[in-house]
Order: sequence, then C-alpha cells, then structure tokens
Amino acid sequence: MDFKTGKLHKIIREFKKENGRYEINGIDLENTVFLYREKTSPFIPIPKGNYRTVSDDNENTLIVDDYINNKAVEFQIISILNVNASKYLEKFPELSMAVEHTNKIVDDINNIIDYLNSVGVKTDSKYQTQILTPLEPSSTWYMNADGVIETLPLDDFNKKFKEIIENISETADEKAQEQVRKRLEQLKEEIETFKNTKTSEILENITKKENNSLKEIEKIRDIAKNEINIGVSSINETSSEVLENIKSKKENYINEITTISNNSKKELESKMPEINNKFNAIAGGQLNPNFIQDTGEKREGQFYLDRNTGRLHKCIKPTSSTINSAEFFKDYSLEAIVKNLESLTETGSNVNGTWFKDRRTGLIIQWGFKSITVTKNGYEEHIIDLPISFTNDSYCTSITRNYNYHNISDGKWSCIPFTENKIKVLTSGYIYNFGQVDGYFWVAIGR
Repeated sequence: MDFKTGKLHKIIREFKKENGRYEINGIDLENTVFLYREKTSPFIPIPKGNYRTVSDDNENTLIVDDYINNKAVEFQIISILNVNASKYLEKFPELSMAVEHTNKIVDDINNIIDYLNSVGVKTDSKYQTQILTPLEPSSTWYMNADGVIETLPLDDFNKKFKEIIENISETADEKAQEQVRKRLEQLKEEIETFKNTKTSEILENITKKENNSLKEIEKIRDIAKNEINIGVSSINETSSEVLENIKSKKENYINEITTISNNSKKELESKMPEINNKFNAIAGGQLNPNFIQDTGEKREGQFYLDRNTGRLHKCIKPTSSTINSAEFFKDYSLEAIVKNLESLTETGSNVNGTWFKDRRTGLIIQWGFKSITVTKNGYEEHIIDLPISFTNDSYCTSITRNYNYHNISDGKWSCIPFTENKIKVLTSGYIYNFGQVDGYFWVAIGR
C-alpha cells in the first residue's frame, strides 16, 4: 500500500532532482515528511539515514546522499495532518471547553477540505484507495496482475501491439504455407501423370518417324554415293592443273622478290658512303642500316634505329643483343636532345625577385628591387630575402639606389651577403633624406 494511503497530508513543495542540496526555507519541519520517486514510480519516503537537514544563518538546507539522489527524478515535501478533535463525554460541558473542542473540529474539517481539494483525481468506487503515480510524457496508467496501478510508456504499448500483430502475421503465414505445400503436392502429382502420358505418345510418334526416316536415309545415301564418285574423278583431274599453276606462280614471285631485294641492297650499299659522310658531319658517327632488333654484332660508336619507336640510338658498348637497353645504347633522338637542352638551365621568380640557374656549372644569378626607409641618421641594417638560396654565403652582391628626387649626395649605402638566402643592406649618414622611402636595385651572383 502506498505511504500516503489512509493519511491526511498536504503537499508543501515539489522540485526536480539537482545536485543533492535543496533549499527548504519557510517550511515548518514538524510533521514534515521528505519523499522521492523514481521514473514511472510513486513518491516514497526518504529513509532517515539517507538525508539530513542543516540550518545555518537562517538558511535551511535538505541534503540527500548520492544513493537516493542518483535514483530520484523528483522530490516532494508533505506535511501529515493529525486529527486534533476527540470525543467529549461530559453531559454538561463547560462553555470554554465546548468552544475549544468545537474549534478543533472546525480546524480538522478545514484540513480535510483542503486535502480533498488538493487531490487531483476523483474515484468512482470506494475500493479505489490507491495513489496514482504522476504520469511521464507519453505514458498511461494500468493495473497489473496484482491489482496495483502502475504507469506504462506508450512506446512499450506500441511494442506490445506490434508483437501481437507479428504473432498473428506469423500464424497466418504458417497456415498459408501449409495450404501452398498441399497445393504443390497436388500439382506435382498432376504434372507427373501428364508427363507420363505425353511421353508415351511422343515415343510412339518418334518410333514411327524413325522407321520412315531410316528408309529415306538409305535412298539418299545411295544417290550421294554415286554423285561423290563422279565428283572425285573430276576433282582429281582439276586439282592437278591447279597445283601446276600455283607452283609456277610461286617460282615467278620468288624470282621477282629476289631480284628486287638484290637491287635495293646494292643501291643502298652504293649510297651508304654518301649517307655516312653527311650523317657524320651532323651527328659525328656512322649510321648502320641494321636495326637494334636485327641479329648480328652492334659496333661501338655506330648509330642504329629502334624498329619499335623509330628513335635513333648510339651503340656505347659492343653487343649482339637485340634488346634496346641503356647498358648498350644511348638515345640520340631529337626529342631526347631537346629535353637535355631544356634541363640545362632554370629560371623563375617570386615575391622576392627573379633568378637564373645554370644546372651544369651551378651558377646562380638573382636580382630584384626593394623599397627601404632609413630611420636612423647613423649606421642601420636592412635585410632582403633572396628568391632562392645559394649553397653557401660566399657570393657577390651589388646594390644601387633610386633617389626619387632626393639629394643625391645625402647618405651612404652598401650590401653584403648575410646568409645563403638573405643579403644585408647597410645605410648611414642620412640627413636630408632621413625618413624618406627610396628604392634599391640589387644583384647577387654565386653558386
């Protein structure tokens, strides 16, 4: 039975769970009961050992331990109302005593009326004595098998309903499958009967047609045998003539090809000295008419064409290999030469300036323009970042000044290497142009 059942009580305050310390100022702690509830559960009293009240400088605080505070979702403070009135058995009561008892009865009646007014649920049965648990969002009340009213989230209700539907669906599927199995067995028997009947009919027809076909085949075989004998005789006569013609044409073709090949070879051999003279003047070597993929010795210093790519290669090591490999041949095609030429130098620019680099010698020339404001009359250093780095700080620098209409005789300047990627500009002796912006053109040369 719920703690509140059968008691007159007044709900003084309700509040959500927080950190375990709750302010209870203005509450008369006499006949006061502290309650808590878990989710979907009614309020129950907090055990005496799980809370305490503290008063400090007119500040009253309820302190709940972690065990209860972690379980609770809400707290409630109620005051139990005691009945003050009692029977007065004197037949002739004194007036003051009667007034006192009457006032107590009135106070009790008022407390009962306040309690009844504070109850949010009215029942239609005198047996409905249970306290209804506060509902969470999307939940409802229901009575369990023990007759206790509890709460049920609608999500759980929907799950139960879905389970019922699924059970019904499974039952219906099982019955439908059973009917399908029975019908399949019937169809299987019908198909087997139909198959046996038709098979017998087809075998009879095939037997009849087979006998007729055998007779026709015998007739056709005899006719074909006679015609083949006649055709073989004719083919033997014709094939002899065809073979003679093919043999004669083959010999003629071979003779013609041999003659053309010999003439071409002689013509090429006669022109090779002239070709080699011209080729030697350009490439500095002899052109061999054979391809790299041809068999035979490849001579060092001579040039050969690659049959697969059409590129010209120089033999750098004697070999009889028919494979073009870097060990024996070097690419001397125009495309390879152009690529080598393009890779000899490098130029570029960025926000710091422009540069030129010779990859063979390592020579680097860098130049640029820098605006400098002299802020001191005496000696002052100014750093300029180079576009690219030298290999060390041993390089030459030079700088000249654009006066911007200033006094040409005012001030001194020079520059020196600072690091491999920075130069240092030195200024001094500025009087008239002090604080003015001047442009400085600089050049750095090194490796």
